[in-house]
Amino acid sequence: MEQRKVPNDKGHQKNTSTSYQACDDRPMAVKWVPRVPCRTFDRSIGHDFSVWCTLRKE
Repeated sequence: MEQRKVPNDKGHQKNTSTSYQACDDRPMAVKWVPRVPCRTFDRSIGHDFSVWCTLRKE
């Protein structure tokens, strides 16, 4: 599984609870399962919020 670099200007909000959609808006290549804190891996792709996201793997 590769980690794709995503620009910081894609509307990702560092602003807590509204970040769910931003987390889920990434390419399928960087979506994981089950629900894990974004902060666990999103630092490497420009995210830095600690909300819980539902990440899906195809």
